[in-house]
Amino acid sequence: MLGDAVRKEIVNRVREAGFFVVMMDETMDSNHVDQVIVMIRIVSSSKGKIVIEERMLALVTPEGKKGEDMERALLATLEKFDLEITCYWSVLRWGLQYVCTVHGGAS
Repeated sequence: MLGDAVRKEIVNRVREAGFFVVMMDETMDSNHVDQVIVMIRIVSSSKGKIVIEERMLALVTPEGKKGEDMERALLATLEKFDLEITCYWSVLRWGLQYVCTVHGGAS
C-alpha cells in the first residue's frame, strides 16, 4: 500500500539523518476517542545546507490520558517502525519534546 511505502521512506530518512525530533499532539475524533498524531522532524544536511523535514509517522490511540500512556504509545510506535533510540527530552511551553538519535535497527 502507498501508506506503507511512504512510512518506510520516512523511516529510511530518519536512519540516514541520525537525528530527529518526535512531536505528539492529541485530539478527539467524532466518536470522542482520544487519538495522538506522532510527527517526526528530521534534521539532515544536503550539499552543505541544513535540511529540516516534518512528517507524520502515525496516528495512534493511547490506552489512557496520562503522561505515562502517551509515553507508552510513543515508544510502541517507534518500536513498531524499528527505530531503536536514545532520547533527550525537554519540557516546552506546549508539551514534551524528545530529541533522538537512531542506533542500529534494520536496514
